[in-house]
Amino acid sequence: MKKQFNKAYLYITPAIIGTLLFIVYPIIKTISLSFKSGSSS
Repeated sequence: MKKQFNKAYLYITPAIIGTLLFIVYPIIKTISLSFKSGSSS
C-alpha cells in the first residue's frame, strides 16, 4: 500500500511543478509588479 502512494506522488510531482511554474508564479509576479511605480524619475 505504501509503495502505491510513493508511485502516485512520483507521477503527480511534474504536474504540481508545472502548475507552480506556469500559473502560480505569474500571478505572484503580476501582483508584485502592480505595487511598483512605472516611472523611476
